[in-house]
Amino acid sequence: MAAAAAWLMAGSAMAGAFGVEMGTPLSQLRDAKLFNGSGPVKNYSITVPQPNAEFSRYVVGLTPETGVCSLVGFGRLYPNDGYGTTVISSYQRLRTALIAKYGPPISEDEVPPDTLSNGDSSFAVSIFRRERKVTVKWKLNDGPDDVAALALLITSDATNATSVMIAYGFRNKDICDRISVQGDSTGF
Repeated sequence: MAAAAAWLMAGSAMAGAFGVEMGTPLSQLRDAKLFNGSGPVKNYSITVPQPNAEFSRYVVGLTPETGVCSLVGFGRLYPNDGYGTTVISSYQRLRTALIAKYGPPISEDEVPPDTLSNGDSSFAVSIFRRERKVTVKWKLNDGPDDVAALALLITSDATNATSVMIAYGFRNKDICDRISVQGDSTGF
């Protein structure tokens, strides 16, 4: 837990989530590879300045006008985690560190503690089928690192593999959203 908190607090030395600042242009991102190029908001897989061992891939959303407006960290896969024990431990460590940095969340969909120890081997499948959610969300007015919204959640790939995912929306995300809507409505 202390390591996760230290990781999050280290973000102060280099502004932005994982060291990626709001508005960073594509030309300043390291190892940017087009991930999804449809629409006006492009998504690029990148190497972040401050990686976290819990995450294996990072994707930014950006436009030429706004630079980076969102960032998603995809967690490393925990194979054979049908009960969810490994991913829940990771999720709880990250959740605690995020609360220390960003304050109390605005909403949580949590697994009650008694369901974690009842031998429910369908945890991963129920996450995949969206029968169960483990999510915590923040909406920030004056949060650090130009972060306007943040979500941490547990995901699954329909087998017994699980992972965590974190999604940041920077303060310029609403501009990216407007550009995306405008781009999607052209050509009619």
